[in-house]
Amino acid sequence: MMKRSMLLIVGLLACLGSATAFGAEKKAGPGIKVGAKGPSINLEDQNGKKWTLADLSGQKKKVALVFYRSADWWPFCKRQFVELQGNILKLEKAGIQVVGISYDSREILSRFAKRNKITFPLLADVGSKVIDAYGIRNKSRRDGIPHPGTFILGADGTVIAKLFHEGYRKRHVSDEIIEAAK
Repeated sequence: MMKRSMLLIVGLLACLGSATAFGAEKKAGPGIKVGAKGPSINLEDQNGKKWTLADLSGQKKKVALVFYRSADWWPFCKRQFVELQGNILKLEKAGIQVVGISYDSREILSRFAKRNKITFPLLADVGSKVIDAYGIRNKSRRDGIPHPGTFILGADGTVIAKLFHEGYRKRHVSDEIIEAAK
C-alpha cells in the first residue's frame, strides 16, 4: 500500500511539473518581456486566411495573443475560447483584437471554430515557430505546446502586458484581458 501511495504522489508531481515551471518568474511569466517588440507572425487561421501582426492590429487596435495548448484535446483551452467568444463584442469595444495561437493544424482549428462558433482568428502555428519566438514552449513536452498565457500588444507591436498563471488549469477571462490592456 505504501509503495502504491508513493507511486501516486510521484505521478501527481510529474503532472504538476508544468504548473511550477516558471520558478522566479511567477509574476511576469515566461517569454519575452513587457516593453519588448512582439516577434513577427505570419500564420494561417481556421479559414485559411494568412495573418501578420500588422494585419491583426491594422485598425490601431491592441492585440491579445492568447497562446493555448490545443483546441483538439485540452478542455481548459476550449472553455477559455468559448468564454472569449461570448464576450467578443465587449473585447472589441475595448479596442482589443483577440487571436488564439496553438500548434494545432488549420483543420483542427476549423472544426473547433465551427463547432463552437468562434469568429476571431485561431492561428495554426504548426512547428511552433511563433511559440518559440515568444519564448513560451513547454520544454517538458516534446510536441511543441506553449505555456498557456496571453501577450497584449499595442498597435505598434510592443508588449504592453502579459497574463500567465503558474498552473495550466486556470485561464484568463475577458475582463482580465480588458483590465490588463488599459
